[in-house]
Parts: sequence; C-alpha cells; structure tokens
Amino acid sequence: MRLTAGDGYTLYIGSVDSDQPFTTILPYSHEPSDIFDVTNPNSISYSLNMSPLYEDGFEFMHPIGANVCFDIIYSNRPVEVLVGAARTPVSIPFDINTLGPCGVAAPSILSVTDLSVDENAGNVDIFVDLSPASAEAVTVDYITANGSALAGDDYDAEVGTLLFNAGETSQPVSVSITDNALLTGHKAFTLLLNNPTNAEISVPVATITIIDDEITNCPICHPTQCAAP
Repeated sequence: MRLTAGDGYTLYIGSVDSDQPFTTILPYSHEPSDIFDVTNPNSISYSLNMSPLYEDGFEFMHPIGANVCFDIIYSNRPVEVLVGAARTPVSIPFDINTLGPCGVAAPSILSVTDLSVDENAGNVDIFVDLSPASAEAVTVDYITANGSALAGDDYDAEVGTLLFNAGETSQPVSVSITDNALLTGHKAFTLLLNNPTNAEISVPVATITIIDDEITNCPICHPTQCAAP
C-alpha cells in the first residue's frame, strides 16, 4: 500500500483491519515523524506525514479468506484512492478483496466440474461446490441433458433442487449409469445448474463422460472384430 503526497505536505491517518491476524507487515520508506502501530495482530494503525512528491506506506499479507478493510480517517488534503495496474478508483473505506464497501460479504459461488465414470460403475455422484460457505441457506436447480449419451438408454435422467444449509460447501447429484454388452464407444451427457438463491453460478455446466467398458476389455484389433466379453 503506497500513499503519495502529491505537490504538497500531506498527512494521512487511518487503519487496515482484518478479521484474521496479518501474516506479514512491513513498513515502506518510513520517517521518524511517522507512526506505525501493529500491536494488535489484526490491525495496522498508521499516521504518515509526507513531503511533496514523496511516498510512504507499508506492505502486508493476510490469510486467504480474511475480510480486510482499508480506511483513511483523516487527511489534510483531498484523497483519491486508485487500485492496481488499471488504477481503479475506489471509495474509502473499502474491502481490499472486493473493492466494495467494508462489511459486505463476497457472494458465494456455485460451480460444477467435468468428470468421467466407468459404464459398469452403476451410478455417479456429480458434486456441486459452493465457495465460500454461506451464512444463509443456498439452493440451486439442476437438470441432466442428453449428449451422445441418451437418457433411458445410457443413464437415468435427473431433475431437482439442491439445498446447501448454512456452512455447507458441497452437495452431490446422483445419476444411475446403464451398463450394456454393446460396443458403442464412450458417450457423454451434461448436468446444468440454474436458478440459484443466495449465491451466484460461475460454472453452470458439467460434462459427464461414460467410459465404454467393452472398449476397455476388447483385444487390440479393429473395433468391428471386437465382441462383448
């Protein structure tokens, strides 16, 4: 975090507060008139007095998932805060993770991941993940959809709603897989997520590939010569 004086003598007084202890705190270009208080492991209090065109500041690191709020509570000059390489303007105080107001939790995000299942497995659990965990109940609708795999022939269609109670981060959708004695090749269907409550969806579709066990058991030959075991 760098604070600059611009073209005049500038005083900044403020703090950086976290709900978890900081892991690293390092002052940057401090002078005897600066005050830098880190006696509280969850807080950095500062008073920085800078000459024209100079900059002071500090570097800090915090645990993943910590909520961290940056604030300037007093300055003798107008304050403009620009963040990152894009120099994005933000209003103070602000959450350093979301760049929005402090105390507003980042939304919980739902996602689902592609996977493969053996044809003779009987069923597959497709896990829907929620991150971070929510303090409120979260729901999301799901439905399977045909690809090269067809409902009724290769798998059983599923439709429903998942419920994540407060604090839960993963829920399965269980789908039955049909085994047959035919050499049909690998096939796939999809699971789609929609209509979430108290969360957002980042990855709404997963492709589930059914691995044909007749191909696995077939000797090395032309597929038309292979017979089911």
